Amino acid sequence: MGNNKIYFSDVVDKQKEAEFNVLGTQYVFDLSRTIQIKTLRPMLAAINHVFDWAYDKERTIFYNKLSSFIIYMQYSLSGPNFEERIALYIKDTKDSKLRDETEANKMILQEIVDSIDNGIIDGIIEYVDDNKVINTEPSKEHTLSLDDEDVFILICIITINKILNIGISMLKKARLEYYSYDITLYTLIDRFKERLQEFYLQRGDIKKYEKVAVTSFKDTIFNFMYTNIESDVSVNTHMSIFFNAGLNLDMRVDTMLVNALTTIYKLTPIEYENPSSKSFEFGDDYKHFKFVFLNVIKYIKTCIKNITMNVSSETVKNRISTYNGGKETEDSIYRHELFLEKKNTVDIMIRREHVAALNKYVNEYIANNSIVIESYPIRTALSDYFVLLFMNEISQDISTLKLLDNLSYARLTIVLSHKLAHKWRTIAIALRMDETVPTSIAIHPYMPKIEKLRHYQIDSERTIKSIKSIIELEYKNKSKNQIVSVDKEFIEFLLEYEKTPFVFMDKYIYNYG
Repeated sequence: MGNNKIYFSDVVDKQKEAEFNVLGTQYVFDLSRTIQIKTLRPMLAAINHVFDWAYDKERTIFYNKLSSFIIYMQYSLSGPNFEERIALYIKDTKDSKLRDETEANKMILQEIVDSIDNGIIDGIIEYVDDNKVINTEPSKEHTLSLDDEDVFILICIITINKILNIGISMLKKARLEYYSYDITLYTLIDRFKERLQEFYLQRGDIKKYEKVAVTSFKDTIFNFMYTNIESDVSVNTHMSIFFNAGLNLDMRVDTMLVNALTTIYKLTPIEYENPSSKSFEFGDDYKHFKFVFLNVIKYIKTCIKNITMNVSSETVKNRISTYNGGKETEDSIYRHELFLEKKNTVDIMIRREHVAALNKYVNEYIANNSIVIESYPIRTALSDYFVLLFMNEISQDISTLKLLDNLSYARLTIVLSHKLAHKWRTIAIALRMDETVPTSIAIHPYMPKIEKLRHYQIDSERTIKSIKSIIELEYKNKSKNQIVSVDKEFIEFLLEYEKTPFVFMDKYIYNYG
């Protein structure tokens, strides 16, 4: 490749470095973590496949943003301030969970992941869409297979994971699953879902937009993988040793799930027109290599099978080779329910951590901007709208909103009002009000503008209902007897937001974790 291209250099046996070439300049990743050459080479080659596509398709913005992110990751995990940041995290934290270097590494890595620009997410979505081969048939039993959109999201996650794993491999005392599991599943899946919705919306594919909107990809992917692990376990006679040896099989199954989710990143595009299914390698023409959906599903199931076989072959002291308990269908169902319960608990815990970080951010913003709170605003459809916009911006949704207490909600509303005030003054004032009153304002004069909204074109009835709940009211301050209407300004905000989204968050939320 010439100096006008961006790519990773090929690696040789026992090499502990990855060389990233950007327009003739080399950035070296010191891979202190043990990583086998058979894993490193295809991983770097697959990242080159992304850059080859972006260069060929002239996706210049994505091309540059992705390379800049990789350089930023390299600097953040090896720069002169890295060790100092680790020490400060450990010294200053009051959180007992953050007690060692490994936890501090995870916090810094999370900050890096949170910094991923939407342009990179959008670029990967377009890349996967342009390099996919759908050859699957719809399954009646969703837990035993994956829908096309599930596979699509998984390929996106696998693609971004290859890049993040370069950074993870730089960290000392690193276990891939420890870093990759939480960060990937609980941060990036929802972000890819949100941007995939926008991708289909921009294309006018309303059917796929609506399908993605109502799908919880965490649940479908978790259930699929857990069900396949359970299936392999149930037919693997060697797993009986865990019952007879008094070991916890549930814990083993959970471990296998984590291993599977953090192993599938090794998947690479294959030569889709060649029956041999050769994987993409250094020097190959990217155009002949794509992600074949059936191959993706087969690869995941193979990973699961290999993991269960490896676990079942572990030696156990005083091993007993027989077990007469059968498949125990009811017990299997019980274990599945326990797993789902635990998964939901972890999800709630993470959401609560976001709420805690959010409260710190709100308190700091109010103090730094000397905001005087004379009274707290009431909750309205208007405030719900802007709070949810903010939540989406920090990769949260209505489930996190439900965890906000009334005081936290009110203080966040005041912050959003302050942020909006410089351009949307009437809306900002309305958000601070403590009462709503009926009005004669009607939606009809605004219908020509409303009909231009994308959301109206998707679901006109729901859009009209939502807008009416906001503009067919007046917002009042009881003590000052001040009244404002937001009908005109809110409609203008909606139209502008679809073209240029208003940015509320000026910092990374995890800075306050």
